[in-house]
Amino acid sequence: TVRVGVYQDFPLVFSDSDGKAQGAYVDVLEYIAEREDWSLEYVTCKWADCLVQVESGTIDILTAIAFSEERTQKYDFNEETFFPNWGHVYAQQNIEINSIEDLEGKTVAGLKGDIYYMALKKIADKAPLDMKFADEDEKYIDVLRQIEKKAVDAGIVPRLFGAMNDSSFNVKKTTTIVRPSELRFAAPKGSKRSIL
Repeated sequence: TVRVGVYQDFPLVFSDSDGKAQGAYVDVLEYIAEREDWSLEYVTCKWADCLVQVESGTIDILTAIAFSEERTQKYDFNEETFFPNWGHVYAQQNIEINSIEDLEGKTVAGLKGDIYYMALKKIADKAPLDMKFADEDEKYIDVLRQIEKKAVDAGIVPRLFGAMNDSSFNVKKTTTIVRPSELRFAAPKGSKRSIL
């Protein structure tokens, strides 16, 4: 039995309205499980909780996680990139954002623990840029909701998520991107190489 971490990142991985795991990562895992004679057990978790669970070994595999050298200290990764991604900045319709510098003095939302959101925070700190941050705990969709409600000036979400969902919200896609990355599978450090 392989325990698989699932969070809300449509269409890559998500739980549908019946609580069933879906998405491209799930399709690939189902195919592999059939060939390898695995039984898959899906564990739905918030993103930050998924990270804690894969680090502690509570789950065996985490889906749709951006590879980074820093993260290799905590997790093992498979070798092949599943999907290339990056963080894309969205803003309120009346706010012009053409670069990270244009976020000066703005409040920006992002999903807690998200690699693109954390990268934006580091950039703001190093620059230094005077930005405020609004952490969302649950789902990427909440970031777009906060922009639409004008609770924040801008937000950052993974590019595919934004492309699949931005038309449902009164938000503007900017030209600003952060941290191109390779999405892979991750497992607890040192313990699941055979699965990977």
